[in-house]
Amino acid sequence: MKKILLILILSGLVGVSLCYAKRNAWKNTEIPPVRLEEAIKIAKGAIPMREHIDYYCINASLAKTFSEADWELHFSSEQGKEIWVSVSSDKQARISEDGFKY
Repeated sequence: MKKILLILILSGLVGVSLCYAKRNAWKNTEIPPVRLEEAIKIAKGAIPMREHIDYYCINASLAKTFSEADWELHFSSEQGKEIWVSVSSDKQARISEDGFKY
């Protein structure tokens, strides 16, 4: 019983620390490894081409992560379509149509 309780507590602490690490704000005195302009170009290149949908960036946030930094970019279109793109410090893009949950 004690082992199960200890495992649950440790799992909870690890989970909370992982969530906090992802949402930890970037220090404004540090230069991000990927500049915002470059992150937007990478994100636009990663968005799947769809006919007659022109996405534009409506929100950008930078979080300190285990891979140094992630830009999370939120795009929208005049048709009301939304898409989220996460660009990591190694310039890899991940796409979500529902937003990212951390």
